[in-house]
Amino acid sequence: MSRRRRAYTVVFGALGGYLVGLTSIGSGSVMAVILLLLYPIAPAIIVGTDIAHATVLSLVVGLAHMTQGNVDFSLVGSLLLGGIPGVLVGSRIAPRLPGKPLKMILACMLIFVGLRLLLTY
Repeated sequence: MSRRRRAYTVVFGALGGYLVGLTSIGSGSVMAVILLLLYPIAPAIIVGTDIAHATVLSLVVGLAHMTQGNVDFSLVGSLLLGGIPGVLVGSRIAPRLPGKPLKMILACMLIFVGLRLLLTY
């Protein structure tokens, strides 16, 4: 990896970390798109890399928010009851999907979430 690309990655990582800490947006939505644009590798690899990055980032952000009293643990438990099986299924399907459909799914999801946020407020 060139120094320039590494520098861009560090800068975008810092921006993504800031967004995750501030808004919870960035871990998957922004960073996956940035990785897709910067690195010409398979979308399943991008998703796996982003999730591994998000795991550590989310742990740190979660701990920071817990110390501030910003966590509803019953809601966290409910989300995990559905989220963990969903992750297991999705991680098994992603490598089997061709790159183009996975990119389309990511793009549609980002457009939907963006429109929903704009229309909600």
